[in-house]
Amino acid sequence: MDIGELLDARFREQAQQIERLRRELEEMKKGREEVPAEEWITKRSFLKRHAERFTEGSLDWLLFQREDNGLAPFVRKPGRVLLIQERRFLEAVLALGPTPRAGAPAPRRRRSRGAGHAKHNDGPWKRFASRQEP
Repeated sequence: MDIGELLDARFREQAQQIERLRRELEEMKKGREEVPAEEWITKRSFLKRHAERFTEGSLDWLLFQREDNGLAPFVRKPGRVLLIQERRFLEAVLALGPTPRAGAPAPRRRRSRGAGHAKHNDGPWKRFASRQEP
C-alpha cells in the first residue's frame, strides 16, 4: 500500500465524518426552531422569533385584550413571567383576521374660548355665590 492511497482513504473517511456532523447540526437546528404545540415560551423569546410579524406594542395590546379577543387560553402568567403557547397563539391571531382600518379621524369638537379657563369662570367661589346672605 502506498502513502497516497492511505491519505486518500483517510480524507474520504474525514469527509464522511464531516457530512454526518453537518446533518446532525441541521437536525439540531430544526429541532430548536420547531417548538412543540404544548411548549410555552416567554414573551421576550416570542418577540425574537416573530419580530417581522409583531412589534412589542402590538403584542402587548393583544395580550392586554386577551380576554376579549379569545387569546386567553394560550397565555399564562405563573408569577411574574408571561408565557405564550406559540403555535396555538399564532393560529388564533390568524383566525382573528385583519383589523378594520379607521378612515379619517373624527373631527375635534370645538370648545368655546372660555371653557375651562379660570379667567372666564368664577372657579370654586361660583357655588358659594348663591348662598350669600343679602
